[in-house]
Amino acid sequence: MVTAARRIDALDGLRAISVLVVILSHLGLHSSIKLDYSGSFLDQPLFRVSQWAVYCFFVISGFVITRGLIAEHERAGAISIAGFFIRRAFRILPPLALYLVALKALAMGGLIAVPDRDLAVAAAFACNLGDLGIVCDNWFLGHMWSLSFEEQFYLVFPFVFAFAIKGGLTGRLCAGVTLAGVMVATRIAAGEIYFPLRGFVIIGLGVIAAFHEGTIRKVFAWLKLPGALGSALSWPPLVAIGQMSYGLYLWQQLACYPLPGAGYGFYALALAACFGWCWLSFRFFEQPLTRLGARLAGRRQAAVGSAVKLGG
Repeated sequence: MVTAARRIDALDGLRAISVLVVILSHLGLHSSIKLDYSGSFLDQPLFRVSQWAVYCFFVISGFVITRGLIAEHERAGAISIAGFFIRRAFRILPPLALYLVALKALAMGGLIAVPDRDLAVAAAFACNLGDLGIVCDNWFLGHMWSLSFEEQFYLVFPFVFAFAIKGGLTGRLCAGVTLAGVMVATRIAAGEIYFPLRGFVIIGLGVIAAFHEGTIRKVFAWLKLPGALGSALSWPPLVAIGQMSYGLYLWQQLACYPLPGAGYGFYALALAACFGWCWLSFRFFEQPLTRLGARLAGRRQAAVGSAVKLGG
């Protein structure tokens, strides 16, 4: 357990590496300057590295969200589900809405082609439901499958967490998901987990890590990893990129578009503009709204905490 959900700079470093890997893979495998790996030994490894970068996002997300809920429970004696969804909405929805509105504007201007149906599916976080015939079959929304996994998971998880806490089942929940995680981890590595379930399972590994944070820290200390690894991952430029990685993940899809005839100069300018825009968005749009969401959620948390004290 943790007593306070302090931000961990090294996790932002991991986010930065993950989003940079995604960008490089999109340039190398899909853009107009893509390298011809077809049939070579690099083809599948490059795709796999990109996929595992997204999986890293999943694990970090599960860890951070669960860690925050644990800390909230330790402070207040309960968690506010309403507060959770308020925080989540103010963090996730505004940047996504901005990106979708930009795509719609570009489509209306005839610069790109994005069907309204795909925009609606992306806005509903349903881009991972291909087996049901619901897909975002468009380059500009092709990356939304990962966000769909996360938001579907978090529609359910806070209720499960609250039920486990209220029923005194936290230990059993922790043991259950840990055992399940051990059983499926090797299957994931072998690519044997059915794709529509794989994202949820990997986010669950982050949940497990949050319950065992103390043990993980001890193992890292024994391996003498925190010093060198922590310093490398906490390098300020990496942390800065990691903090705006959500926006970068959204907008890099536009910057890496396989525009016919585009060369290295085009993509250098496109990515420079992407990084600049994402910094501005993070600094003047995302952060103020995230803070507002935290304040509104804090009121709900305070009300829940007061009710717990009165009930006690």
